[in-house]
Amino acid sequence: MTDDLVKRLRKWDYGESTWGLLEDAADRIEKLEAALRTVKEWHGYGLPLETNRMIDAALEGNDE
Repeated sequence: MTDDLVKRLRKWDYGESTWGLLEDAADRIEKLEAALRTVKEWHGYGLPLETNRMIDAALEGNDE
């Protein structure tokens, strides 16, 4: 996966459709959250405690 979306968000200007950019960002966030939930579901008990805490913080929107 490339970081084109991150670059687009960081360099956004009024030339790009705000709605399209926000839709793309929301789609990416949903996919990343689903992947984190899957990792935790499949491997949660085998992951280090700190890794589980970081996943939980990310899913809750905390900046830990």
